[in-house]
Amino acid sequence: MEQETKQTSWFSRHKILTGIGIFFIIGAVANVIDPVEPSPNTNSSSETLVTTEEPEKVEVIEVSASVLLSEYDSNSIAAGEKYEDETLQITGIVSDIGTDIRDEAYVKLADTVGAFNGVQCFFNRGNASTISTLNKGETVTLQGSVSRELIGNVIVEDCQVVQ
Repeated sequence: MEQETKQTSWFSRHKILTGIGIFFIIGAVANVIDPVEPSPNTNSSSETLVTTEEPEKVEVIEVSASVLLSEYDSNSIAAGEKYEDETLQITGIVSDIGTDIRDEAYVKLADTVGAFNGVQCFFNRGNASTISTLNKGETVTLQGSVSRELIGNVIVEDCQVVQ
């Protein structure tokens, strides 16, 4: 009886080496698509870099919720150019307190309690507990960065209670 000789490819005979090779190829492709760049603060020597620069002071614009809403209502493009990506201290009446569909806590400031349109101020999870003491109808000042207007609401991110 003749012994049958199976002809198999190198890849079939060396499955482990093939798997390792594929792993390295995927890693190389991923690095080319989204390369990891070294952090500018990394220092290969053991020296410690000490800087004496003070943090950049952020200009804060003070505005009432009613003025902010009025400006967005009059001309949302002009108001966006003026306020978006700026840090504002907004004073207004708390018309709503809650969480959105992403479970992010917010306070809505408006002219009156229960108003449909308002300034919707979102809080980071670490700051969300600070709004537990607020009540609808109170006048408060919140600070945050305006990100956009959405369905008549001015959206403010990274908020914190000032007073």
